[in-house]
Amino acid sequence: MPTNVHLLTGAVTASVTAPDLVSSSVLDRIARSTGPMLPGGWHPSPPGATDPEIRIVLIRTVGTPSISLSDTNTVVLHLREEELTGDALAYITYTVAERARQRRGMVTVHATAATSPAGHTVLLVGDKGAGKTTTLLALVDRGWRPLGDDLLILTTSNDAPYVVAGKRTSAVRQPGGARHGYETKALYDLGPHDPAKPELITAVVRLSIHPGTLPTTSIKPVRLSLVERLRLAENFGRYISGLPTPLALAPEVCAQVYPLDHADAAAARTALIAAINTLGLSYLQAPYAHTSADLIEELITP
Repeated sequence: MPTNVHLLTGAVTASVTAPDLVSSSVLDRIARSTGPMLPGGWHPSPPGATDPEIRIVLIRTVGTPSISLSDTNTVVLHLREEELTGDALAYITYTVAERARQRRGMVTVHATAATSPAGHTVLLVGDKGAGKTTTLLALVDRGWRPLGDDLLILTTSNDAPYVVAGKRTSAVRQPGGARHGYETKALYDLGPHDPAKPELITAVVRLSIHPGTLPTTSIKPVRLSLVERLRLAENFGRYISGLPTPLALAPEVCAQVYPLDHADAAAARTALIAAINTLGLSYLQAPYAHTSADLIEELITP
């Protein structure tokens, strides 16, 4: 008989019907190894009173992996044995659940967030290598509570933006450390953030940290320009375009463009950008992460 299990993946519950080769011990191992690498984690859990928001059917194949939507809430995944029993399964199910998150008004984004000891939650955005992670760790040294790094789940409520969950580890680039074409990174455990307790975002900062630059920040947050709206729309939309950052899978799976986008998802992204525009956006330039952290603390100080 197939294995039946409930998952909590990125604030979305899912029921999974899996082949016999996916045992509970395999699921527990995958949860331990990959849970901290995904926003909100990835947790096998016993069936509860709440009906699952999405149903996932896993089918073993020796051919090319494929993804199909059999009905509104049921996804069928034809995967090879190594993907059914390996760490890739957590990433696949997380991405499949993105459609359910989008329908609930949640969006997976490339960003970082932390809450100050006084309760101010700051969202940090910026391009790859802009300094989000090192600034986060500098803030943590000052007593801030991390909400997630690099990948966050955001939503809106009453026209205000919230952090729902975030990736529980930080990966910091090591100086001169390229190995086999990839940068070596040191991992830091940020600890869990409870998806049941979203944090209200009170400030949004776009970072740019480069040695030798003069430290500057916009004292008063500014409204989003058209270019900035487009940049945020691209960030928020990448997870429904077939190129989600959390995936590190076989090329055949990555090549499958899963049909995630729909009118409700577009409305959720638009609402999130509008909520950020209400707060305004501060632009921060600094030579070092500790300088960036100093400026952020000055920015939120009344």
